[in-house]
Amino acid sequence: KGTGLSNDEATNLIGALTAVTDLTIEQAAQLSQGVFNLAQQANVAPTAVMKDLANAGEAFAKFSGGSVENLAKAAVQARALGSSIDQVANAARGTLDFQSSLQAELEASVLLGRTINLQKAREAAQSRDLVGFQNEILKQLGDQQQFLNAPIQAQEALAKATGFSVQQIAELLDNSEKVESLSSRLAQGPGFAQLVGEDALSNVTEFLNKIKQIGATILSELAPYFEGISEKLV
Repeated sequence: KGTGLSNDEATNLIGALTAVTDLTIEQAAQLSQGVFNLAQQANVAPTAVMKDLANAGEAFAKFSGGSVENLAKAAVQARALGSSIDQVANAARGTLDFQSSLQAELEASVLLGRTINLQKAREAAQSRDLVGFQNEILKQLGDQQQFLNAPIQAQEALAKATGFSVQQIAELLDNSEKVESLSSRLAQGPGFAQLVGEDALSNVTEFLNKIKQIGATILSELAPYFEGISEKLV
């Protein structure tokens, strides 16, 4: 079935999927079609979502470890908000630069005259939950009219803190009401596993679980080493 991608874009997307998962080319194509169907179900331009994903190799590499379903839904949500999965991934990564992010958060709070708290957004980014990250960012952006009327310095400070540009924040606020209806449409339709196919999704889940187990083992083995360093520093 067509997904509206050029041959190069389709190759990029299939390549990204096979690179970060244990899928065959056929299963990756099936997963791509499932994402296309998910966007259609959500009434969000499916071709635009697919093009976003085809150009989001970095996002796949960094954030697919959380869940391919979450990444797919995040891509659909990002496009509904007038953004892209790549922009969201870059913003999420930016909030994990704790020192600069906290400093920007404090500066934005002072200039806006209200408290900006991105802790839950950081937690979502840390757990590779880009759907949750977008939801938490929206909670901190406030009212659209207030943002548009805010001093330029305050707008720029909020943009720096959240990892988006001033224009991107304006677009997020302009489309924020779509998130609730988007969630409703996704909940009413068939599940992601049904759209993608149980076999393909099962293989992705199994592969990601293996990666998580390897990561947990490495952390466990390195723990005594870090404890030793900590004791020396105290």
